[in-house]
Amino acid sequence: MVFLLLSKFEEYRPQFDAGEKTHKSLWLQIAEDIKKLTGSTLSHSQLQSKLNGLKNRYKIILARKGRSGSGTIRWPYLERMEELFGRCAWANPKATADERGPIQPEPIAKKMKKTDVTALEKLKLRKEKEDRSRAREEKRMQALQELMEMKERHHKEKMDALKKIGEALAGRKLFEDEN
Repeated sequence: MVFLLLSKFEEYRPQFDAGEKTHKSLWLQIAEDIKKLTGSTLSHSQLQSKLNGLKNRYKIILARKGRSGSGTIRWPYLERMEELFGRCAWANPKATADERGPIQPEPIAKKMKKTDVTALEKLKLRKEKEDRSRAREEKRMQALQELMEMKERHHKEKMDALKKIGEALAGRKLFEDEN
């Protein structure tokens, strides 16, 4: 869901930057698009709040990245956030200061054309979607196979039980006929 939100934000980003429409109307469109794709009932304000939370988390990660000894940072959305916001002034300031003086940070995102990033991201999203679809289909087929095997096993057990009951009844009749 988060990757879809980031993808939709990227799709509408030029409109956000152009300022031709209100942000609320753009978020309403994003919410509607996500609802059509996933059936989600999240409101535009919830989606906007989620993106703001992701941005805040990204800022925290960027701040921690600058410190030595902080170790590797694992966050599933880090690479995607760098693609979207790595060149933004708030994410990649020209200079920052701390008690040691000014620091020149390394650029976070590669200098790529927006069309390259968009085309690559579309291919990546399409491949991820195909992979998820393939995995779902494989799970369905496996579940169906297991169900068929279970039904066959139950049928065999039931037939064996009925056979034993039949043999037992046939044996009892023989004993009753002898008396």
